[in-house]
Amino acid sequence: MEIYLIRHGETAMNAKFSHQKPTEPLDQKGREQATEVAKRLSEFKIDTICSSPFARAKETAEIIATRLDLSLNYLPEMVEIGRPTFLYKHSYFSFATIRYLWLLFKNKQVKNLNCDEAESLWEISQRAKAAGQALAKTKGHRVAVISHAMFMNIFVSLICHGHKLNRKRFIHHLYQTMRTKNTTIFHLHYNQEQNPSWQLIKKLDQP
Repeated sequence: MEIYLIRHGETAMNAKFSHQKPTEPLDQKGREQATEVAKRLSEFKIDTICSSPFARAKETAEIIATRLDLSLNYLPEMVEIGRPTFLYKHSYFSFATIRYLWLLFKNKQVKNLNCDEAESLWEISQRAKAAGQALAKTKGHRVAVISHAMFMNIFVSLICHGHKLNRKRFIHHLYQTMRTKNTTIFHLHYNQEQNPSWQLIKKLDQP
């Protein structure tokens, strides 16, 4: 199975390098990016489209599905990592981000942070595994999955490379998020009879 993980189109908060709510929509540039990546995907003979249900991913997926004339399925396992609501609209470089990282790392051994929508490192790791299982069960041979930069990078690290999610890797993935442009594609290959079953074939940036 060929899987194409695709970061959603740009939002106003992306342009400001700021944390955003699940309801954040695409901006005009983001809609244009979704149209362009749909043209690109048409060359890959995609037969199945799945998406995170977050607004920015859903809107991107709807544009792609319309152009490719395919139905759209939602995978809640592919949403962005859960962050505390006090982060919303704050810059990645703000004191609020430092406060979030301190909270996360201080409680690195716990399974539940008990901080509104924030996920612990353990919960993020478990969801990445669940996402892999859900994708493996998806019907289709060439599957496009619209998701989010941070979760995509974590998924590849944990599921394709077998890494464990610790403080150092989390910081690395946060940095990688800023380097993963909107509508970047991660081409993965899945074969349950191989070891490892998941492989990263290549990263396809915006043309």
